[in-house]
Amino acid sequence: MGHGGWRLCLLGSFRLIGPDGTPRRLASLPAAKLLACVASFEGPIPRDTLCDLLWPESDGDRQAQSYRRALSDLRQAFEAEGTPFVLESTATTISLIEGTLSIDLSEFRRSAVDSLQTHEQGDLQAASDLYGGELWQGPPAQWITAKRQELEELYAQVIDELMLALAQQGQHQEAIRIGRSAVTRAPLREDVHATLVRAYSLAGKPSEALKQFEALEDMLAEHWGESPSARSLASLDAKPVPGTPAAHVSPPKVVPSVYVVRRADHQLREALDVDEGVILIHGPRQVGKTSMLARAMAGCRQMGGLVVLSDFQSYGERQVSDAETFSRQLAAHFALQLGHAPDLPRKWNDWLGPNTNLDSAVRSALEQAERHVFWAMDEVDRLFGSPTANDFFGLVRSWHNRRMLDPEGPWSKLTVLIAYATEAHLFISDLNQSPFNVGARLLLEDFDLDQAADLNNQLGGPLTPD
Repeated sequence: MGHGGWRLCLLGSFRLIGPDGTPRRLASLPAAKLLACVASFEGPIPRDTLCDLLWPESDGDRQAQSYRRALSDLRQAFEAEGTPFVLESTATTISLIEGTLSIDLSEFRRSAVDSLQTHEQGDLQAASDLYGGELWQGPPAQWITAKRQELEELYAQVIDELMLALAQQGQHQEAIRIGRSAVTRAPLREDVHATLVRAYSLAGKPSEALKQFEALEDMLAEHWGESPSARSLASLDAKPVPGTPAAHVSPPKVVPSVYVVRRADHQLREALDVDEGVILIHGPRQVGKTSMLARAMAGCRQMGGLVVLSDFQSYGERQVSDAETFSRQLAAHFALQLGHAPDLPRKWNDWLGPNTNLDSAVRSALEQAERHVFWAMDEVDRLFGSPTANDFFGLVRSWHNRRMLDPEGPWSKLTVLIAYATEAHLFISDLNQSPFNVGARLLLEDFDLDQAADLNNQLGGPLTPD
């Protein structure tokens, strides 16, 4: 633990543990959110940015009042124990004082990254044990969404590698036990469910594998309106692995995913290869747009790029209808995901308006970025028809134009990938603005007969010609 013996747990549930090892209750929920938000980021955070993240529905004065009350509640909790305060608040920033607080989130992240590099079973097990559940359980908030996804992805990778190693050593019951625990800790992740399905299949328990697969189907239908992916289907067909002494087992191998490449996949690769500035992924719901976007993000990382994700489905009504709130939050999240603390208090000029300020903030972040930036935008349909849509997509259009006009400038570092389900004319509905007719347009369609046959072959031919 840090100085004073305080510990903060953010995974699974919020718990602040005092120097004597017993939990402490804070005076208010805003105080807990303030501590959690600051602790989840590295380095100082501008106060105005923090207020926008925690209280997006309030104006500046009310945000400042909420901040002062929450900070006062926190300070009283620590001073009542006779220990130094763990936060340092200045006129413009707030940060965690190094060494004053041990945090489970930081410990898990370090352990997970290390274990995925060493591939040692003991390291993977230790990392798995440190993950207590999703970050800040409850409805997703803008200040936590990206970090929650990052941590869940790390956990899913650790679980996948650990369970496969156990199964290949014949430790099927232990793999299944860990898989069951993982499903309760990350209940909305398809890959975690699929890993447990695979564990049952490898253990020679097809009925249990089928039951788990049906639970996965129910979860996807209820929460995402989707069906299991081809990789999840392949987990059902994993061949049983007999028990084998650990000393005779070769290192774990990654099970290849089952995926059918469609025409849009080739077009996406071509668009990235020619450094297209805007890439539009269009298709009806439930044909795999988000999955394709995720694969594109993984490919961009492999290319050495920096990836930013904006999932507009998580934006509330106020955030998409109020231009100032929308622009400030988007600017803050863009910079934070690139590892920068956005200095909005100093750089945001109220005289210029939200769109110009957002433009300036993105430009500043790009100038600081040492590598190419890929900005993935999912569920942009959420913005269509809102007061912010015309101005924002007009801005994206102008970034594309500036890429061509100034090929050596900061905009040459930016590629925007957009996934949407409705019609392109809804990006910019104002007839006095140029239409959103830029970039590469990819149409993602359902499988045709040949592609369905390809999928059937990859899965071992469960469907007969009849």
